[in-house]
Amino acid sequence: MHRLVQLTTRVWLKTNRQIEQWKGKFISTLCDKFPTGHFSPMSNPQCHSSQHRLDIFNNWATLLYNGAWYAWQSGNIADTGEMASKSRDQRVMLLGDDHKDVLDSMDMLAAAYLLEGQWEEAEELQIQVIKTCKTKLGEDHPSTLASMTNLASTYRQQGRWKEAEELEV
Repeated sequence: MHRLVQLTTRVWLKTNRQIEQWKGKFISTLCDKFPTGHFSPMSNPQCHSSQHRLDIFNNWATLLYNGAWYAWQSGNIADTGEMASKSRDQRVMLLGDDHKDVLDSMDMLAAAYLLEGQWEEAEELQIQVIKTCKTKLGEDHPSTLASMTNLASTYRQQGRWKEAEELEV
């Protein structure tokens, strides 16, 4: 779309006080269509929300998480960390520290730290995720086991074979 058409549309929306409404629709639509990183025929149920403000913020956090996953798969380390961090912060604000979505964002941020070679930061986050997963989801939950595997991978990359072996599931 031509930039003058974009500018005119933005000015018209601001003048008619509809810009926030359309921002919310944009975020919801983008969240609905953006790849999730999970290969399921069902779309993300969090993306089917009304225009309620909290739902929009939740959609934004989900979109940031999905974008971080995509950046991680594409090898874009800087964007992975930035989006995962923003997703985690937004989700903590909306859902609290121990919600599964917060843990997913923390795990993604730990993956970004690994790619950047920030072993201590990655390990610290992964240990926190594992502890919370065990408490909230149980020791045999797939998210708990995946988090343990991720920490084992962190240990292996540092040559800490014995610690990695103890965590392998």
